[in-house]
Amino acid sequence: MLLYEDKKNSISLSLRTGLSFLPHLHSHIEAGYLLSGSTSVTVDGREYSLSAGDAFVIFPNRVHSYEDGGGNPCCWLLMCSPDDVSPFAETFKRFLPDSPVVTGADGRALGALFELAEGRVPAAEEGLPLGTECLRAYASALTAELLPRLSGLRPLPPSDPDAMRRILLYCDLHYRDELSLDLLSEELGYSKYYISHVFSDHVKIGFARYVRALRVNAAKRLIRNGGMSMTDVACESGFSSIRTFNRQFMQETGISPSRYALLRRRK
Repeated sequence: MLLYEDKKNSISLSLRTGLSFLPHLHSHIEAGYLLSGSTSVTVDGREYSLSAGDAFVIFPNRVHSYEDGGGNPCCWLLMCSPDDVSPFAETFKRFLPDSPVVTGADGRALGALFELAEGRVPAAEEGLPLGTECLRAYASALTAELLPRLSGLRPLPPSDPDAMRRILLYCDLHYRDELSLDLLSEELGYSKYYISHVFSDHVKIGFARYVRALRVNAAKRLIRNGGMSMTDVACESGFSSIRTFNRQFMQETGISPSRYALLRRRK
């Protein structure tokens, strides 16, 4: 549930039930506090376990994904630009933590700040004076408490490459089209063996599986929105045929597209 989002200033606070998400990256800070359940977050190929009472932060432009564990995880999630927490912007641009997770009493202290930030949502939603500004101030306060609790901030490697960002961005923009390692190699200038290495070593799933998951996630969004036939959903999501769509949707989710649509209508 999105509690608040200022699209102009790109700051949002949401209460999320279920965090599972494909490997992705963006230029925002992503900070969260797990209220219940368990999940794991993988950042730049390293996996970290999260349980209730833990806090975490993903620095900008880091490839990350979530995989839910048990207990139907529920999480506060704050996303903002480094400029929204301007006193700390350079830290987010120039450093990385050894671990993005804060546990125990330190994690619970950060959870209290998320609760305070949630209290500013009604004022921000109603456009009251200082609504968004107060939420931004809480984001800064949260950052001020979070950064000292992180394990070992270290400078970014001088040669920190942007290859992953370019590869994932291209897939995100073109998954509806025909995609292959040969095509990515031609378009981006990397060898197909290097691209395959990026997926296996950093994204932790193969290229073909990643593209399939992008298409299935797009199809799930279209099904939730309603108003389209399954044939149109398949075509709009990048599948070459309805048969391929049904097979790969089942492989990715364990249920058929029609079953998924039925379950969504019952909610």
